[in-house]
Amino acid sequence: MTSMDNIDLIDKKSCRVVVHRARNLKPRGKDSKSSPFVTICLGKEKFATSVIEKSQNPEWNEHCELIVRPRDSKLELTVLHQDFFLERFLGKVKIPLMEVEAAPKRSIRGQAHPLSC
Repeated sequence: MTSMDNIDLIDKKSCRVVVHRARNLKPRGKDSKSSPFVTICLGKEKFATSVIEKSQNPEWNEHCELIVRPRDSKLELTVLHQDFFLERFLGKVKIPLMEVEAAPKRSIRGQAHPLSC
């Protein structure tokens, strides 16, 4: 489960996303821990958080601002485990931009978004 307290369409051209934390991630490493990071994609725009070493409950508190293009319809966040040169899938959440745009400014904040595996 990933918590993103701030998802705002700043205007029709950009979207600000803050990734706060994830909870109870599946262990993927050799020592039964994960070293997770999150990639955030909006159309061709992409951002990646830092890797949090050996944590099932990582906290990032990182943000990005992505350009929204007319064809962009969803924000995709993918949680991956970094294992040397390999990346292993932990889960993904897709958030429709129409849901963000139609919601009152603060209603998306503080929501936890379950990952699909």
